[in-house]
Amino acid sequence: PSLLPSLGESQATSPSAVMAAMVWKSIAFLALCVPASNNAPDRTLTALVGTEVLLPCEATTPNTTSNTALVQLSWKKGTEEKTFAIYNPKLGMNVSDKRYSSRIILRNNNNLQDGSILLKALELQDEGMYTCEVNIFPYGIQTYTMNLTIVVSPRNRATKVPAQAGLSEVPVANCTSANGNPAAKIRWISNLHGNWTTAQSENNNGTKTVTSLYKVAPTHSADGQTVTCVISHSASNSTERCTVELSILYPPLVTIARSDWNGGFILTCDVKANPPATNYSWQWLPEGMETNTKTVFIKAETILMNGNYTCEATNSIGSGKGTFQIYSIKGNASGIIIIICAAMGVLLVVLASFLIVLLVRRKHKSTETQANVAIQRKNIMQGLNLREQSLYCELQR
Repeated sequence: PSLLPSLGESQATSPSAVMAAMVWKSIAFLALCVPASNNAPDRTLTALVGTEVLLPCEATTPNTTSNTALVQLSWKKGTEEKTFAIYNPKLGMNVSDKRYSSRIILRNNNNLQDGSILLKALELQDEGMYTCEVNIFPYGIQTYTMNLTIVVSPRNRATKVPAQAGLSEVPVANCTSANGNPAAKIRWISNLHGNWTTAQSENNNGTKTVTSLYKVAPTHSADGQTVTCVISHSASNSTERCTVELSILYPPLVTIARSDWNGGFILTCDVKANPPATNYSWQWLPEGMETNTKTVFIKAETILMNGNYTCEATNSIGSGKGTFQIYSIKGNASGIIIIICAAMGVLLVVLASFLIVLLVRRKHKSTETQANVAIQRKNIMQGLNLREQSLYCELQR
């Protein structure tokens, strides 16, 4: 009332005065209560590809809405000025973009303040910013914006990366989350205290592929151990885990095991290797032993079997050896007697040979001595006269 001009009692009852008062009241209400446009806060929507999503757009007006009317409803995508859908109460719905023509449904066209649309059969290309403009008489245009994210479930897998044992850190496992949107997050769980690197790429259809490599300095003890790839993605409320058994390549590690067998024993060449050993060979095998490459069969444990038994195994990476020592005093009596007799026989032969050589040498020396004496006698006799020679002979006798 304070906005109305002061009127006399006669003026207030005239038709022109009543009309002026109504106009002023309408202007005052619009100025004080409802702005000509209303920008609603941005919304964030998320939906799974192939499903449907409701894009909300509901105008707000004062409680007294009996004189309101929807003039037009329009939808835009992104920053483009071009609208892809328009609704007019008299002309109905018009979808100019063919990509949406069969996938848009006006939620409730009986409610003149509700411009929400249902977008069906969602595609990845539907992702982006949407703007809804509702023109309601007499309050003007109200604008609503929302950001729609289309979620695409990725295809996840983890594989081993065979690596040769060494000191350098190399990839031993690969984890891939392919063709997802948004990009997945990957981490690793392992007792090997390794590291990992992660890379992301965008595919032609807009999806993302994330690849993570788990790295460690490989040792033969890590062969067969497991690492776990943990994948997190907004398409699921839980994480997906992929476990990988590592394959570390290394040359054979050889040990020889002994086990009893039918009065004798067996020597087995136990080998740890990756890839498996393909060739076995034994060194120092006495005559008569049986072997089937990995195993040696010893029928009886005797002193004849004593020695160092060596098994060598080979694969494509290299070779390795293992040694087992046998020392035994066991054996049957006849075998021991034969050995002792043979040793004594050899000793007797050696002694006999020594005595023969000694006797021959002594005889030879005696002969030389007699010859030397005869020569000395002859020389002495030549230097004496007859009387002296006769006396010398007497002395010699």
